Amino acid sequence: RSHSLVLFYKARILSVLSYAAPFWFPHTSQNDKVKLERFQKLCTRIMIPYEEEYEERLSLLKFEELNIQLDILCLKYIAKVLDYIYIYMYYDVLDPLLWCQKLNSCRF
Repeated sequence: RSHSLVLFYKARILSVLSYAAPFWFPHTSQNDKVKLERFQKLCTRIMIPYEEEYEERLSLLKFEELNIQLDILCLKYIAKVLDYIYIYMYYDVLDPLLWCQKLNSCRF
């Protein structure tokens, strides 16, 4: 039963909470972050009712705190954007034709 609840949480709940997190999560108030974490605490208690400690439930489920998960998503997005900016600047400055070939859309 616990395994199916974990799958449900990851597929239906966590995916919704993670959707577009880099855009909305940085603007979330501290009060709302506490509410989100409280929600995950409740969900983990339903998944593993016999374990009292939240940190232990997270460990058993191999989860991070929700706020940490969302922070990581935001940081990954920023790293990806910065990587694209670097690639754009590198190819644009060094060889516009090579950049064009990478995009498969040369219009000279």
